[in-house]
Amino acid sequence: MSLLAMVLPILPGQREHWNRFVDEINTTRRQEFVESRRRLGLHERTFLQETPMGDLVVLTLEGENPLRMLDWFRSGDPFARWMGQEVAPIHGADLSQPLPESFLPQQVMDTGNDVSGDNYVATVLPILPGKTQEWRDFVAEITGPRWQEFVASRQRMGLRQRVFYQSTPNGDLSVVVIDGAEPRKFAQWFASSEPLARWVSQRLQELTGVNVGQAWSRGGASRLVADTEKESLSRAA
Repeated sequence: MSLLAMVLPILPGQREHWNRFVDEINTTRRQEFVESRRRLGLHERTFLQETPMGDLVVLTLEGENPLRMLDWFRSGDPFARWMGQEVAPIHGADLSQPLPESFLPQQVMDTGNDVSGDNYVATVLPILPGKTQEWRDFVAEITGPRWQEFVASRQRMGLRQRVFYQSTPNGDLSVVVIDGAEPRKFAQWFASSEPLARWVSQRLQELTGVNVGQAWSRGGASRLVADTEKESLSRAA
């Protein structure tokens, strides 16, 4: 199974439109939403994150080929047309047209741990202007000389971590996806005295301006608002 995580900004003035859209796919159009994803072989989750740079939607697609979603928007399917018409003004993206390859996220890390449970948290960490190369060097250090230590820390928590990089017109972003039985253990790890945790926390604050321990103590600062496999979710508003 592959995972794709990507960020879509909610444009200024479009939050109420987005709230209505999410309510509709969770209620009156839920059956169409769920069946369309099952035909594609995908599990879709949508998270909302409110940030100083505006409201962001984190979309995760899990299945054999997550990029099938982009083809679906160009398929002529009536539900696909409706969704495309709804999201175009919200996100400023015409999904009926091919997206620039540079816009698509790149996965840069996957601890690959076998985990129990299916609880996901996906959150955005904006990379500060001028810090992208430093962030890439940080990722290279984790996935290189510190990889065994890093993976072992996730195994002890029973968590799997995946990280994506996405370049957008508003800046470069990193998306962190944590899954396992108890993703909130991630916050406990950052609050610990473990040297690796202190080093990762310090470097992330330097590169993203985010105190990750505090953010994850609030559930990653994102909120799950739509899930094709779960019906009982809070309203988007």
